[in-house]
Amino acid sequence: MEIVDILPWQDEIRNRISDQFLNQKLPHAFLFEGPAGVGKFEFARGLAQKFLCNRFLSDTNIAPCGSCTACLLIKAGTHSDLRLIQPVDSKQIKIDQIRDLILWVGKTSLRNGLKITIVEPAEQMNQRSANALLKCLEEPAPNTMIMLLSSRAGSLLPTIRSRCQTVKFTIPSRNMALDWLSQTAPELEDPELRLDIADGIPGLALSVSNDDLKIRLQIVEAMKSVMVEKGSALSAVRLFKKPNLESILLICATLLADCVKLKLTKTDLVIKNKDIISELSTIANHCNVQFLIAAYERIGRDLKSVRGPSNPNESLLFESLMIDLGRETLL
Repeated sequence: MEIVDILPWQDEIRNRISDQFLNQKLPHAFLFEGPAGVGKFEFARGLAQKFLCNRFLSDTNIAPCGSCTACLLIKAGTHSDLRLIQPVDSKQIKIDQIRDLILWVGKTSLRNGLKITIVEPAEQMNQRSANALLKCLEEPAPNTMIMLLSSRAGSLLPTIRSRCQTVKFTIPSRNMALDWLSQTAPELEDPELRLDIADGIPGLALSVSNDDLKIRLQIVEAMKSVMVEKGSALSAVRLFKKPNLESILLICATLLADCVKLKLTKTDLVIKNKDIISELSTIANHCNVQFLIAAYERIGRDLKSVRGPSNPNESLLFESLMIDLGRETLL
């Protein structure tokens, strides 16, 4: 686990939590809530490294020094007082992981300091693991801090949310995001387009690869083929070999949202995918707005299914979506 710097738009949150620590008012559990890619994980990891750094108590304004024993252990992923809980070989955080966490929380710190756990993404706990964690939150251990990270906090148990101090992470200003992208990845092509596609979220913009941009072009052509030219839905599906359905659905959602905006506003000022305005306009002009909205809502349901524990047949789900997009009836 490398030493990371807290992102520039998170300074106010960092200072507020550091003050809580210094005034001995640190809660036993935080819920870091905000969209994916806004930097929740980077913040939680950076905060943990800051609090565990040997130099922190003598100089609370520093970033993790990177050279003390604690920082070296964190780099090696062997710090005894830092635990990361994420899905392993599954979409879910399972009950055995939470049971192990509960046992770990109950033990005394081996370094006589704060023990920190990061659970990410918290919404991927199944019902049993969520209930097990709730017991841990109801009876907090001393000198222990649990950080739950979620981009869909509404799906967490209300009883879990109520036992955490919620910190909301928001999207930084466009100028700040572009400045960060230029410093972090100066070689990045079309940063403004990538930021638009990513809803202004710099972490997501950074993750948009050249292949993602190419796939987006394939998807809009496939949608135009079935929705406007009445081409074969199965032929459109076969263009994608071993598709990552969640990524495809997210792209479809942004394209359909742009089509709705074009239909309602008659301008491209508010759309994300400005470089493919011609294809989007063709789809928008051909379809009525009710159908476009229904298609967008259908994709939202498909996304929920793909992200859930049911493990649907993704190929059949994709075929079904493309067939329905070609019907011009409410989905």
